[in-house]
Amino acid sequence: MIKNIKRVGIITLIISVICCLCCAITFNLVATKNASMEQSSKTANDEQTLNETDFDAEIILKSDTNGTIADKWTQAINLSSTERREVKVQLEQNWIANYNSETQITFFGLIADGGANGYSNEGGLYIPTTANIKLNLAGFSINRNQTQYNSKPATNVITVAGIFTIVDTTYNGELFRNAYNQYKENKDSFINKISGITTGKICGGNLKGSGGGICVESTGVLNMYGGRIMDNVATNGGGIFLEGTFNFYDGLICGNEVTTGNSLGGGIHCQGGQFNMYNGLIVNNTNQYYGGGIDIRGQGETRSYATITGGIIAHNYAQFGGGISINSLGTLDIRNTDVSYNLTWGNSAGVLIWTGTAEGKITDCTITHNKAYRTNNGANPGGAGVLANSKLEIYNSEITDNELWNGVDTTPGAGAGIR
Repeated sequence: MIKNIKRVGIITLIISVICCLCCAITFNLVATKNASMEQSSKTANDEQTLNETDFDAEIILKSDTNGTIADKWTQAINLSSTERREVKVQLEQNWIANYNSETQITFFGLIADGGANGYSNEGGLYIPTTANIKLNLAGFSINRNQTQYNSKPATNVITVAGIFTIVDTTYNGELFRNAYNQYKENKDSFINKISGITTGKICGGNLKGSGGGICVESTGVLNMYGGRIMDNVATNGGGIFLEGTFNFYDGLICGNEVTTGNSLGGGIHCQGGQFNMYNGLIVNNTNQYYGGGIDIRGQGETRSYATITGGIIAHNYAQFGGGISINSLGTLDIRNTDVSYNLTWGNSAGVLIWTGTAEGKITDCTITHNKAYRTNNGANPGGAGVLANSKLEIYNSEITDNELWNGVDTTPGAGAGIR
């Protein structure tokens, strides 16, 4: 009997030890999983907000005894293409394109280079499919300095066929967001305030074509964490023309324009591409037709997608869709975003979802103080905040204080908030 009790005691002890070990292993696995999840979440959040303050550049873009700034850009492109890896470069002076009297265009480096050494056939910067470049603007400017239209097919600043990442160690997004919150009701005061904040710039593109600032080809990926794309002009996509992918984490797209009659996308024109916006500002862009801030539409049978999860889209101007225009084969999913103080002299100053194949979903957004007005004998304005004649879902959003104004006669428009 005593032996049996001892055996039972020993067995019980063994079972207890095994249970303790199992609990310890289980706890360790859970803790490891939780730690892994926290690290994964941290990495994702960092990826969305990163603007490097400590940038370790391999190549400094500055003219000195070791070569011109153009030579060093070529060196970076060739190094990245040869070794098939990311190469970090940093501006340490403003890079202003030179004017060529024979071709009557400005150029950064070689003309008719075809992209192999980092320059397009028209003298702009070019990131080929084999290259992966991360550029720190560091408060300096890349200025195409192209002040007038010409017969060339493209005179933009940068064309991206590979991977191009923009950071700016001088950029502080909170300064711009604070300026907006303080001066958002007065566009001129807001623009004057942000004009005095130091950042790097990509500017001066001017062309009869698409993408005055940056053209992202179908194979291209553009990542932006800081700086400004500003003061560029094009037929479509005054700031950016997008057939590939643009991940906009932070920065400004401002003061760009398209000036022809049937133009698309004063700030951004996405045609068959993917636009992802996590933060930043798209402000003070101008267009004569669809999409003052953003125009999203398909190309052929290929659908375009815009996923916007934060940021400010304000003080943009167009005939249709002052803030955002989603047209045929375009899909919008927008959340936690401020779309306000945009202006149109046609339909929908805030968000326009147009044609039967366009789709939109608006969640937790603020769409206020947008204004649609009429100054001629055209159609009456409608949907100052939101206008849709296609599929649209709206959840938990503030759509208030939007305004219709008719400066011609007493005929009213329709739907100051939503139509």
